[in-house]
Amino acid sequence: MRALRLLAFGIIVIIIILIKGYLKSEFRHESEASYSQAGLAVDLMDQAKRYQAAGSDAGQQHTILEQRKHSLCEVHAGDVAPKESSALAYGIYEIVDEWVGRVRKVNVESDGASLGIDIGFDVWLENHGSSNQIDAGTGLFDVVKTLHEGDKVKFSGMFIVKDGCATERSQPQDDRMKFPRLIFRFYEVCSMAEAGATPRCGRDE
Repeated sequence: MRALRLLAFGIIVIIIILIKGYLKSEFRHESEASYSQAGLAVDLMDQAKRYQAAGSDAGQQHTILEQRKHSLCEVHAGDVAPKESSALAYGIYEIVDEWVGRVRKVNVESDGASLGIDIGFDVWLENHGSSNQIDAGTGLFDVVKTLHEGDKVKFSGMFIVKDGCATERSQPQDDRMKFPRLIFRFYEVCSMAEAGATPRCGRDE
């Protein structure tokens, strides 16, 4: 029995290593931010699977939820000063520079747009809320309105942080675990052009 447990643990470790390698190749970028992106996506995915496996075991669920909270609080670790904002109730931390993901949701209206980007394993960053929309008339809006689901993009921006942790869309607990949707403010988005072509970028200005 002990040998089987050790074998199962070894298989899990190998799977996690392979997953991180896949994320690094799929969402590769030269900066250290790429590793943080892969780490966040893998952690939330792993916690979601263990939460589902825990079933109705309240003790295990509590432990996993605490680990998840730690992951969400780690996204802005370091000397990052909060920015002032009169439009948003939460602090804004500028911590993401040139992450890479795929567009999963884009909604364009006459006065603004909303965007959801998958950073790996169905972990989304999205500018949820009317006070956090991408305003029409900006270079960012001009790029976002040309995007389609499945497009690969490079982006920079800020997590919306409350009590030191990244915030999420308001969903039932089970849905938050299975489908992480973190609230984000996009500052720049670049459409990933074909090889040899110049990417088109737009900033929130």
